[in-house]
Amino acid sequence: MVEVQKIFKFLKEFSSLRYKPVSDINKQPWRLWLNELPQIPELSHAFDSNDLSEGTILKVIRPELLPCPSPPECLNEWLQNGWNSLSAQKVSLKEYIEKKVKNAERRRSTQKRVFHR
Repeated sequence: MVEVQKIFKFLKEFSSLRYKPVSDINKQPWRLWLNELPQIPELSHAFDSNDLSEGTILKVIRPELLPCPSPPECLNEWLQNGWNSLSAQKVSLKEYIEKKVKNAERRRSTQKRVFHR
């Protein structure tokens, strides 16, 4: 057990030699002040009301995810499946669509028309 503690102590000291903690906020590569946070209902912090009695500094609520609005019907048929998924990074279009069109001369027969984008 003592050997294991010595190993961890060595690793801790070795790590502190390589990585000095940054104690000056201006030397940090990135920062965001609480007063710069967006003013949205899902996000609140103690400095909004200057009330620190609750002990909560930052509170974030998961927003309600709403479904994507439907596109116009003339565009909807060109969209690949999955366009309305929240995880979709890109909307893909079909290369072509096929429509059945009734022949005016022969009412019973149908033809397929191919439309390219």
